[in-house]
Amino acid sequence: MSLPEELLKKVERFAAARHQTLSSAVTYLVEGALRNEPESSRVIPGILDAWRKSYLPLTEEERLLVDGIILDEPTTEAE
Repeated sequence: MSLPEELLKKVERFAAARHQTLSSAVTYLVEGALRNEPESSRVIPGILDAWRKSYLPLTEEERLLVDGIILDEPTTEAE
């Protein structure tokens, strides 16, 4: 893993102030950032991307069929 020099210096100061190793300070900071990340922002983009990719090869008519939109008037067997 590499960090920009200025960020590395900040993390080193953070670790030193707390008498931690650089590795444990980075672990603490990353875990905190991930814990505060809203669940929806982690999950939804993946779901939307998968949905878009699955619909991409379909024609407009096929998309309407998948969505359950009726394209023609219903008919009876007698007609």
